[in-house]
Amino acid sequence: MITLKEIRTGAAETLRKLFPKARVYKNEVIEGFSAPCFFVSAFFNSIRAANKETVFVEATVEIPFFSSKEPLQRVRDEDEAYKVMGMLSAAFSSKLKVSDRYLNITDNSFAWSGENSDIPTFQLVLEYFDDCKTAGGESTGAQLIDNIEIQEGVK
Repeated sequence: MITLKEIRTGAAETLRKLFPKARVYKNEVIEGFSAPCFFVSAFFNSIRAANKETVFVEATVEIPFFSSKEPLQRVRDEDEAYKVMGMLSAAFSSKLKVSDRYLNITDNSFAWSGENSDIPTFQLVLEYFDDCKTAGGESTGAQLIDNIEIQEGVK
């Protein structure tokens, strides 16, 4: 099964190619980061059974951007934000390379986030099928139905 770490790594690799001078951080970095930079996080929205061997996964990748301007000058620099978010939208328009697979991007969007709504944040939604096995290759333990009895008729 594809892990969130692998998804985050795939997004970070795309960012590094697109913006070679910007740093890419995990969300665990809270202070002491160097701008310009991106933070990358990933989370599962849903995982649903597709059949006995496969699940349908929807995941989101969130990418806030911090410009190289001083914090007081950075507040809602819309020109720079729109330029960067446009580049992200083009780069993440259809597929995201994760390990040896290409995952479908079904939606991408941009909004202002943060306490003062001053951080341009890009989001992309992924949808893909994956196997039910764990990373170690073991079954997830889903119980299979052995016997189904169907009765026809109207009572």
